[in-house]
Amino acid sequence: MIRRVTIALLLAALMATATAASAGASESGQQSRQQQPGERLRGEQRSLLQALEEAGKFNTLLKALRRTGLAEELADGGPWTLFAPTDRAFAQLSDQRRKALLSGNDTAWLRKLLEHHILPGAVPESELGVLSHPQALNGQLRISRTDSGWQVNDVPVAGSEIRSRNAIIYPIDGLLTPFDTTNISPGNH
Repeated sequence: MIRRVTIALLLAALMATATAASAGASESGQQSRQQQPGERLRGEQRSLLQALEEAGKFNTLLKALRRTGLAEELADGGPWTLFAPTDRAFAQLSDQRRKALLSGNDTAWLRKLLEHHILPGAVPESELGVLSHPQALNGQLRISRTDSGWQVNDVPVAGSEIRSRNAIIYPIDGLLTPFDTTNISPGNH
């Protein structure tokens, strides 16, 4: 009898804890919900990489993703939110910096740089304002709204979101540099 009462009390305590945890999770804000990997985006057939290829303005990014091994990870994983530097963003770098970055000699740094552009979870444009300081795969970002549109770390979002089955992609015409690698980037050492 005491054993049954003890088991019943333990079960009741576990259920109360689970109920409190789920209530706390729903009250903790949308930021934590949106950054959690979840289901595929409905209605989309193409992968993140296919969407980048079809857009035609992310060729340098695609080469960099393949060089670092991130392409394979992003192809089927996710969902993700990718702030995708356009070819124009890479073209704005000095020749020396672009060559140092994309030469293949420092893929660890290039991977860190690219991971700074990727959020876990799919965040649609209608919910970007909820995430003021989201955590990327490498470092924290700052998302803000200006009169001309959204910015990520002061780099403007340069177009509408692009959807794929496992990601939402935001074109940006600049590169986001992780704080912890600023002084050790290729060409600076």
